[in-house]
Amino acid sequence: MQAKIYSWLVDQHSYRAPLARDAGVPLPAALVAFSPGLDHTRHGATTITKEGVDPLFTREGMGHTGAMYLAGQNPQSPLLTPAVHADLSGFPPILLP
Repeated sequence: MQAKIYSWLVDQHSYRAPLARDAGVPLPAALVAFSPGLDHTRHGATTITKEGVDPLFTREGMGHTGAMYLAGQNPQSPLLTPAVHADLSGFPPILLP
């Protein structure tokens, strides 16, 4: 059963680690995510203080791609905005370079 759940999670567009943990699926030894979109609420100070620093990741652009990702769902959801709202207790070490 666990193998089926894990396979299903991996096959999804976005890997939902909280679902795996809650389903009792063994988590990997560590997680690495490159340029993850983890806060779709866009309330972090860096969305303002870093504006203009990176021409590819603008507040406006992140709002547009975030809206496509959320597809009308609530950005307060722990599965959609894990950096702010998810319970990451029990997770392996996480590297966000």
